[in-house]
Amino acid sequence: MEQTNLKQIEIGTIDKPKLTPEKVKIVKTEIEYVEKAKSNKVVCHVKHPKSEDEISISSVKIEQGKDKVKVVGMWVNLDKDNKLDKNSATAILLRFLGCKTIEELEGKECSTTEDDGGYLCFRGY
Repeated sequence: MEQTNLKQIEIGTIDKPKLTPEKVKIVKTEIEYVEKAKSNKVVCHVKHPKSEDEISISSVKIEQGKDKVKVVGMWVNLDKDNKLDKNSATAILLRFLGCKTIEELEGKECSTTEDDGGYLCFRGY
C-alpha cells in the first residue's frame, strides 16, 4: 500500500483477540539494545497455546517482599565479574526455571500472567 493511502485509513472497529495467561514454550531468545534505556534487554519469542503466531515477552512478574509482586523488564544487568546480576529479574527467572544462562531458556515452559496494562509477562514466583 502506498504511503499516501496509509494516511487516509480510518480507525478500525474490530478488537484484536486478547491472549489469556497460559503456560508458554520459549522458542527463541534474543538480546535487544533499547536505545531509550541505553541497555540490553532479553526478549523471548514464545509459542502460546491459543495463538498461531509466536509472541514476544520481555518482562517478568517477581516477588518483592512478602505478599508483594512487581513486574520488571528482563534487563541484562552485569555485576563486576561480568555475570548476570544475581538479584536482577532476569536472574530470578533463570533460577525459577532451572537455567544458568539466557540461552538455556530456549525450550523451557513457563507460566504467564498479566501486568497492570493487561500485557502478558512471565510468572517468576
